[in-house]
This record gives sequence, structure tokens and C-alpha cells, in this order.
Amino acid sequence: MIKLNIKDSAIRALIIESLLDQADNDSASLLSQGIDAEWVENLRNLSSRDALRASHFHNVTMEVTLNEKQLSHAFAQAADERRVRHLKEYFVRHGASVSMICKMFKMSSKEAKAAKQLLLSEQRLGRPPMPSPYEREDIHDSWDKIVKANQNSPVREQIVLLHKIYSSHTLATLWLVINEFEPFTNQGTAKKNEQFPQQGTKWEGGSCVHKLVNLSKRTTSNIS
Repeated sequence: MIKLNIKDSAIRALIIESLLDQADNDSASLLSQGIDAEWVENLRNLSSRDALRASHFHNVTMEVTLNEKQLSHAFAQAADERRVRHLKEYFVRHGASVSMICKMFKMSSKEAKAAKQLLLSEQRLGRPPMPSPYEREDIHDSWDKIVKANQNSPVREQIVLLHKIYSSHTLATLWLVINEFEPFTNQGTAKKNEQFPQQGTKWEGGSCVHKLVNLSKRTTSNIS
């Protein structure tokens, strides 16, 4: 525990104000600490002018006790919330789709649309254009490396790392690319990374074009 001796008159006035409020609305908590009932009653009848004047009397010691572990947890939580806010803004400003924002940040569609309207002056509609097949191969390769090197990171942070490499494309485009071989569009990769981050996409190297052509040939052969 950390004890702070409060000397600032404004803070001391707030402490006294909090004490008076507790005497009015939660006197049981004061009585449970052994405070005399008559003293609590005197607090209720104390004028605001006298309470404010008393805060300037530094012969009255006022200490605040802090739990350093709880405070450290609060600092960490505040930092996490700030990082998430920055990530949300990054996703919105760099072309993430509404469905992608909802998935990554557990937001409603209404909230995601409101965020885009707030941060973007213009919004692109429709399906984003796909990169060339050969660039998609590079994206798959980079994505697999990022996933393996950052196994404990959330998917949204991994995607930001990918976007840093391919910043000429929107996040929505990159999301479509890394999910193009998944059976459930825009769902498979994120779910797999959350449960088994060591696995990347279903791409195993080689030309995406050759894969698609060969698949087409096998399908045609089966039909004939």
C-alpha cells in the first residue's frame, strides 16, 4: 500500500466534501469503522463554508491510501483501451470494411458505420479490387511469416503488420486475399489465427494461377 499525505487545499476540500456526502448517504459505512454516531451527525450539520475553511488547516493530517497492484492494473487497462482506440481508427482510415471492423473489435454494424462516417470524408462502395495473382502470392507468404512470428498477437495487430508491408492496398483488400482459399469467406483465417496462431492460410506456395487453372481442369475432366 502507498500512503500519500495530501497538502493541496483543493484536494483536501474534495476529500472533506466526499466525507460529508458519505455522512449523508452512507453513514453505515462510517459507523462500521467505529466512528461515533454523534460525530457523524455533526458532519451532516456542518456548513459548506466551515468545511471549505477546514480544508486549509494543515494541522489536520489527510492521507490517501493506494493499492499499487490495483493502480498498476488500472494503468495497464487504460493503455490497452488507448491502443484499441488507435487500432480502430487505423482500421477505419485504411479501408477496412464494416464487417471486418465488426469482427475485429466486436462492434455492431451501426457503430462501425458511425465510426467510418466520423473519420472518413469519402467512402468507397462495393467489393475492393484484388491485386494481381503474383502479388497475392507474396501477400500470402508475408502473412504466413507474420502469423508464425507473432503467434500471441491478436489477428487485428497481425493484419496491421501486413498492411505496413502492403500499404498501397486497403485492409479490406488484404483481408480478402488472405481468406481467398478459405471455405468460409472472411471467417476462416481470423478464427484459425485466434485458436491456432501458428497456422497461416491454406496457401502452400507456388502459383495461385496454376492452382486455379489445375482445379478448373480437374472439374472439367470430371464433368466430361
